Amino acid sequence: KTIAIAIFLSSLATLASAEWRAGINGAGVSLDDVKGSESTSTDSRSETLEAMYASVFVEKDLGPVAIGLDVIPYNIESETNTNERTGEAVDTGTNSVQVDIETHATLYAILGLGDSPAYIKAGMSYANLATNESMASGSKYDDADLEGYHLSLGVQRELDNAFVRLEAGYSSYDDVSITATGDGANPNKVTVSGMDGPHARISIGK
Repeated sequence: KTIAIAIFLSSLATLASAEWRAGINGAGVSLDDVKGSESTSTDSRSETLEAMYASVFVEKDLGPVAIGLDVIPYNIESETNTNERTGEAVDTGTNSVQVDIETHATLYAILGLGDSPAYIKAGMSYANLATNESMASGSKYDDADLEGYHLSLGVQRELDNAFVRLEAGYSSYDDVSITATGDGANPNKVTVSGMDGPHARISIGK
């Protein structure tokens, strides 16, 4: 992460001009009441998912609106969860799963609110959701697309040779469903829903 961000910062002088801006972000997101369920069982579970991450961005000023691309230059890795089930009708044995969010990119637009330092920011994101599992049943799960929508209200302060932004908003990701392969005539389908919650971000650029 440090190397990727350092390389990006070293190119700011080349990227930045009267019409182009670039910089780095530090952000946090909290997705409340995320629910996981499966088709071959009545069991389900709800959790609050929280993450802090860094990203880089580049954008072009088109007058009242700026269009930009924000990229997380590394994978967000979850912890590995393991359970051992005995005497169960489904997945008897030891099961473990770990998930990586790969190539998270957000295309966004910023609209300034008149002569004030405030702005509205709206964006759409895409990432690959890579599942890494070891199931007692021998089944495997394919990767899935993770698509999200983001809306923020922020303020920007101009410095001598740079700018700082603070923003807060709300993120919503589409439900994700993945179906097991190699699991017989009745494959299990796992669905994750309710991935919505607030986010906050600080940005530095020039």
